[in-house]
Amino acid sequence: MKLLTKLTTSVKFKDRIKRVTMCKTKAGNDLDMLIVTNFEATQDQLAQRPAVILSGRVHPGESNASYIMEGLIKYIVQSNDPVANSLRNTFVFKIVPMLNPDGVISGNYRCSTLVA
Repeated sequence: MKLLTKLTTSVKFKDRIKRVTMCKTKAGNDLDMLIVTNFEATQDQLAQRPAVILSGRVHPGESNASYIMEGLIKYIVQSNDPVANSLRNTFVFKIVPMLNPDGVISGNYRCSTLVA
C-alpha cells in the first residue's frame, strides 16, 4: 500500500494515476481501485479508450499476484518507455490490486473474514 500512496500522491504522476475507493469491505477496509491512463487527454478522448480491467489477490494466499501487480503498476505509471506511453495513451486501466483485503489482512489463505 505504500507504493500506491507514493504514486497517487506524487505530483509527478498526477496525470497518469488516480486512486478511488470502490467500497468498504465487511471488515471496514477500503477496497481501492487505481485508474491509470493519460489524463491529459480530453473527456471525449478518455471516453473512447477501451478499458483494461485487472484484479489481484482474489484469494488471500495468492501472494505472487502482489508482485505481478506491483511490477505492472510501476511500469505503466512510472516508466517513460515508448510502450508504457502508448499503453497510457491507448487504454484506461482499472486495477484492483487486492480484491480481498479482509482475507489478506487477517492472514487467511482462501477466504475472507466472513468464513470460518
